[in-house]
Amino acid sequence: MAIKRLKNILVMYFMVMVTFFSYFEIGYAYQQHPILLKTNIEKQWDCLSRNAYFEARNQPTKGIVAIVYVTLNRAVSEHRRACSEVYEKGQFGWVGMHYRIHDNASWIRIKGIVWNVIHNYKPKYDPTHGATYYCGIHEHPHWRYRFRRTVKIKDHVFFRSV
Repeated sequence: MAIKRLKNILVMYFMVMVTFFSYFEIGYAYQQHPILLKTNIEKQWDCLSRNAYFEARNQPTKGIVAIVYVTLNRAVSEHRRACSEVYEKGQFGWVGMHYRIHDNASWIRIKGIVWNVIHNYKPKYDPTHGATYYCGIHEHPHWRYRFRRTVKIKDHVFFRSV
């Protein structure tokens, strides 16, 4: 019981620290990423975090970063905001399924990772090498033959336009 209480305290401390320090860097994020320019950064952060949570919460940090970059790459290529891309019909399997966040530790970890990606977004840091699509390693979607495979990270394979 004491370990669980300590874990909850540490999770809350981390959340408070991420939120506190993030407010000092909001201006930097606006300068770095055109999709976030003049938008509600916290809403975009939440959309990207939800997508990463439902698509990659069991992945290592690099896998989570890759999912976020794919979402941002799509948004940039379509000249849209991140939330518009996440909630576009048919883009991500979890959308519309009424899933709930149940793993608080993973949620907080992912929120921190996504915030870091938003603030340090640069194409040269993209672990997917410009990918705009991905699928699970055991999935074989019909569209994958129209794209070039860029990289495999844990349970996902990433693709970009030819």
